[in-house]
Amino acid sequence: MRCFNLTDIETPELKSRGLVNMTLAVRMHLIEPGSSVEVSDDELSRRDAQHYVAVGALAVDSPPPSYILARERAQQALPPTEIPIPALRIRRKS
Repeated sequence: MRCFNLTDIETPELKSRGLVNMTLAVRMHLIEPGSSVEVSDDELSRRDAQHYVAVGALAVDSPPPSYILARERAQQALPPTEIPIPALRIRRKS
């Protein structure tokens, strides 16, 4: 089963539980915020994931549409990357 860590998008539930931007452990896998990992579908994996799914920190098989939309909006809200421009030196004639 594919497990998606949803903690990169802050929600009131995640904030109240201190789970914003947290790495989650399912079975022997560490799942970083905003990423996903393929985990074997067995009883232990389902039990590990159950609590995280209940509080909205983890999704199994596919992320929910609300998360996808919130992530797209967050990416659009980021300021454009600044490219440093070297200062020009002007030589004056003496």
